[in-house]
Amino acid sequence: MNKLLEAAKQGDRDAENDVAKWLLEKVQYYANRAAEDGILPNPNQQSSISDRAILKLISHNAILRAPHIGYLNQAAANATGEIIADKIRALKRERRACKDDLTGFPVVDLAERFNLRVHDTSDLTEALDRLRELAPRQFAALMLRYFCMMTVKEVAEELCISVSTVEQDWRRARAWLRDQLHD
Repeated sequence: MNKLLEAAKQGDRDAENDVAKWLLEKVQYYANRAAEDGILPNPNQQSSISDRAILKLISHNAILRAPHIGYLNQAAANATGEIIADKIRALKRERRACKDDLTGFPVVDLAERFNLRVHDTSDLTEALDRLRELAPRQFAALMLRYFCMMTVKEVAEELCISVSTVEQDWRRARAWLRDQLHD
């Protein structure tokens, strides 16, 4: 590979293409490993992450700047890691914004999602307000799971409670809402 890299730096287009293919395989490998290890916020983002990482490397002329193939391998790992870190930071920002503003949520969507019979969205809004007063933790679990799209594990970490407690609160909150809105 080092010979190919040197040929690429000397202007050999075929060698540069071969090194670029190798580099893409490395980036894909690191993205796949991140998905297998559960690091990715969404395991289906592997190809998106690979694409962004390879574009980053190409735009920085990584192939032509690399002193040896080990450097290029490390650059692939670093670029992939940076893209994954950016995705995780963006997801955390979205979730923080969601948690900070649980007021203007679309109650119609919630009603459809839980098959609630709602004649008037104000009924659901009132029921949610009562749930917030009577069972704030269940309300928080419902909001974080549904509106912030957090996993049960993430909600447990956020609320500092066990996963089983989140699952129980989630079930109870939905059942309570169905009961409140039942004719």
